[in-house]
Amino acid sequence: MKIRKKIRFFSQALLQADPKMVYVQGWHGHNNLGDEAIYSALRKLFNGINFVDFTKGTECKFAARKISQINRAILGGGTTIGYKLSSLRNLKYCFDMCSKTLVFGAGVADLNGWREKIDESSQQKCKKLWKVLLEKCVYVGVRGPRSAELLTDCGINGVEVIGDPVLALSREQLPNCNSVASNTVGINIGQARGNVWGEQDSICEQYIKLAGLVKKAGWHIKWFVVWPKDLSVTRQVATASGTGDEIHEIYEDYERYMNLIGSLNVFVGMKLHSVVLATSTYVPSIMLEYQPKCRDYMRSIGQDENTIRTDHFEAENVWELITALNSHRRHISESLFRAIKSLRELQEYRADQLKGVLLKNT
Repeated sequence: MKIRKKIRFFSQALLQADPKMVYVQGWHGHNNLGDEAIYSALRKLFNGINFVDFTKGTECKFAARKISQINRAILGGGTTIGYKLSSLRNLKYCFDMCSKTLVFGAGVADLNGWREKIDESSQQKCKKLWKVLLEKCVYVGVRGPRSAELLTDCGINGVEVIGDPVLALSREQLPNCNSVASNTVGINIGQARGNVWGEQDSICEQYIKLAGLVKKAGWHIKWFVVWPKDLSVTRQVATASGTGDEIHEIYEDYERYMNLIGSLNVFVGMKLHSVVLATSTYVPSIMLEYQPKCRDYMRSIGQDENTIRTDHFEAENVWELITALNSHRRHISESLFRAIKSLRELQEYRADQLKGVLLKNT
């Protein structure tokens, strides 16, 4: 994988036409649907500027300094503003090399009340370094309100909430009511190991109960897997609940995913971008918040009330919420459409402005 990344970097840097922009710290290329969609969305927004995927390695750093017209950089999407010093050092090298840098829709890691153990000294060191890097940027736009609050608390001014970059891929019109399937719910589950609210066994137990309630009510379930490592737990839960007839594995093709999601009555998801893409088709969605970044996104589109932490997940309550959302499906879809359309238009406007800044005097 590392060799492939380096080959990709050199081929892009040498063969793609100017103007170029370095894409640093993103995670696309790993069969994770969310990261693939982010990359596609940012390339769409900054159409006309060719992306060069910066990677770690002394030879890549040396080459980047020698290749002409690599003087712009964008921080990759995802929750990329955080506390990993190794990633920060690579980003600092890249941002120091480029005269024009920006952040567009990234999320900020929230350690307030979080289980991840980061000593105070490391936190302060990271905050200072991030402050230096972000104050240099020509623009800092973040995913949601909590991300903006965290950066403001660090003394970074001029931060704007523009939503997740994937919203740039959202549908431009509401779906036809006649295209909605009859009583069909989409469900996504992710691995619940590591830094996740709650425990794996408990979360899986509630998923099995939920699927059982959906099935008992005569509804159909479509399971969606957006990362290969989530396939095993999805099969386990689907089999245990007797609902494993339809499991969709979609790791790169966000258009196919959105086409399938668009006909659902309601969607329930744990992985962040399984829900971002679902709401981008205006399907009423429930976010099972496994990390703070999930609520940050839902707040950005006014869907806080449909966000449930995974350690508070109770199947009966989620089933009641599914039926309530389905009863008001049209109203909720219209609300999602207005919120997402507003953010998408803001993203498009800011991207056009930034292209003028990035390409000036080049």
